[in-house]
Amino acid sequence: MQINQLVVLPTEETLEYLGQVFDASPIELDLKAMYVEINSSEEVMEADTTRSYTAYAKTLDRYYDSSTGETSLLLPLVSEALVDRARELRLKAPSAFYQNYYFPFLVIKRNLPPLRRAYRGLVTNWSDTLYSHQQPLFFDAEIVIPKEYDQVPDMDFYTSQIQQY
Repeated sequence: MQINQLVVLPTEETLEYLGQVFDASPIELDLKAMYVEINSSEEVMEADTTRSYTAYAKTLDRYYDSSTGETSLLLPLVSEALVDRARELRLKAPSAFYQNYYFPFLVIKRNLPPLRRAYRGLVTNWSDTLYSHQQPLFFDAEIVIPKEYDQVPDMDFYTSQIQQY
């Protein structure tokens, strides 16, 4: 299924902060590959490059996705601006996957390899740091990326968020 995915990227300031948090990580992380999906739709969407967003971290965690068979390191976010933008986009471009639900999250790493016990503790430490400091995270540079999907991504993440909602 061909999908248009509108994403937003972390600003340099946010990448610098995340670089400090993840400094000396034994897990290979590419800060420049991190993004927040705002909407995925079969319809055409237009990126608004003038927009910027502020978000705050919730609890960083590993999420296994049974539909794709991969584990991702995701940072759920709190941001009314991101939620409002998703709602706005979905008026003309309905979500291809999640109906009316939208839970913003920063993709830290896809295809996370199995972690040894010490590394799982490291993820907990990162989560504690991000959540306790409540450093604002800034995003801009909306872009639309065409992607091909065979399975619905992040369903288990969405299911967990709906259960908490």
